[in-house]
Amino acid sequence: MKKISLYLFIVVIAGGCFVGYWAYLRYFKTTEPTYLTSQVTRGDLREVVHVRGSVAAEETVDLSFPYSGTVASVPVIEGQTVAAGTKLIRLDTKDLDLQIQQLFAQELQARASLASAKAQLTQAKSARDAQVAKLDELKTGTRSEEIQVQESQVAAAQASYDDAIRSLMDAVRDAETKGDDAIRNTADQCFLNPRSSAPQLAFTSNDTAAQSRLERDRPPLETLLDDWAGSVATITTDSLPSSLIEAKANLGDIKAFLDKLALLVNGAQPTASLSSTTISSWKTNISAARTTINATLTNLTALTTGKQTASSQLLIAQNQLTLLQAGPTPQQLAGQEAILRQAEAAVATQEAIVQQYQAALLSLAAQVDMVRDHINRSTLIAPAASKVTKLWLKAQELAQPGLTAVTLSTSGTKMTADVSELDIRKIHANGNSVKIVFDAFPDETFFGRVMNIEPQEVIKDTDKYYRVNISIDQSSRDIRTGMSADLSIFGTEKTNVLKIPAYVITDRAGIKYVNILDANSVPQPIEIKTGISDDDFTEVVSGLTEGQSVVVSSD
Repeated sequence: MKKISLYLFIVVIAGGCFVGYWAYLRYFKTTEPTYLTSQVTRGDLREVVHVRGSVAAEETVDLSFPYSGTVASVPVIEGQTVAAGTKLIRLDTKDLDLQIQQLFAQELQARASLASAKAQLTQAKSARDAQVAKLDELKTGTRSEEIQVQESQVAAAQASYDDAIRSLMDAVRDAETKGDDAIRNTADQCFLNPRSSAPQLAFTSNDTAAQSRLERDRPPLETLLDDWAGSVATITTDSLPSSLIEAKANLGDIKAFLDKLALLVNGAQPTASLSSTTISSWKTNISAARTTINATLTNLTALTTGKQTASSQLLIAQNQLTLLQAGPTPQQLAGQEAILRQAEAAVATQEAIVQQYQAALLSLAAQVDMVRDHINRSTLIAPAASKVTKLWLKAQELAQPGLTAVTLSTSGTKMTADVSELDIRKIHANGNSVKIVFDAFPDETFFGRVMNIEPQEVIKDTDKYYRVNISIDQSSRDIRTGMSADLSIFGTEKTNVLKIPAYVITDRAGIKYVNILDANSVPQPIEIKTGISDDDFTEVVSGLTEGQSVVVSSD
């Protein structure tokens, strides 16, 4: 009996331990979640719209330009049979080419400004670190060697400040020269008797009110330039602040005058006494003058910032020397701490300037992409093998957006697809290439090109769609009307951009978010800005850096 009781006791104890361990695993033990992440990578992206389509009989295609412009050349004739991809009509893109050059010049200037801002940020951080070290030294006492070193720094800061003043004075003088040249040597080419009290434009504008205002605005500029020249001739260090204000104001007036003149000159038409070559020369010269005035204003702003920085550094150096010479006191320690806070504020300010230039570069890149797209869409291309039925425009005529420029006829078939208004912006009439997989031939891939987008919307269950007509590269297969297919319409393509998987992005009221792990490995949402997407990956414009990890899911 005693052995049986002992066995029962052992069994009860073992069972209790097992139940307790099971309860611990079931109700008390916690495990830290693990997260699956994906890195931000750099690569190429191309927008794609996936849609269903069907085959329809193809008869005629009317092609038009999305923008207005002057026809530069028409390399085909009516009745000519053309192959897919043949250039039909090309618009004059000289102004767009010039705009691209100007944007590139602005980009170069912005990159130079960014490099300068980064250098100044490095200097500001060095100055801050130096103030941290000086505060530590002040707390431990001052040596004569330290005073000598600080005196040298004061002298160097004074020299830098003097250089900044001289540079700013030279820039003010240069601004007066460039302003004078912009008006008297560039703008006055477009006037008769430009320096008189009643100047007249050398051409007639359709906007007579704007022409009259411009002619009234010219005489005050003559007085402005004369007064400015006298002021610059007597500029001194004491008068520099007022001279700088005067220079910026005068450049602003000159810029506004050139902007208004550019609008009128861009609308000027050749006459018997005014050649198109002269008008083109005016446009180029005025555009260059506007760029110069903008660059001069930017330079004045940058040099003003440099002078303020030099002044701050000189004041910091002088204050530090005073502290070292007097020896450490509670008041001096407080003063050095204030200087340190000022240096830290300078770092924060310079970091903001760097971010501003980085944002400007992103904006310029977007503008370049827009102008390039405009240039690419300034040539009409045959979407498929066809016959030129009618040319509605000829060289030197004005093309209007939406009006038919050329009519083509074909005897084959085409694809039609209804694209949602959310995706139609990704498709360019007479441009996008298309991959086609027919239900009848699932193992074969066909290709085509967007011919046009019909203007009338199609309503389906209260949603808006637009019908897209697509050419088909014919093959030996018997493609019949009514056949259905899966279409992949390819849009804008970008190279070497930051991208992440599309499914890790969350959209909250139009604002995009992703989750990243903080220092405690806890997911935290951050806002990002996105660009194009191919459905699998999405471009990251800002908010993330290459190599950074984003949370995909948790285990």
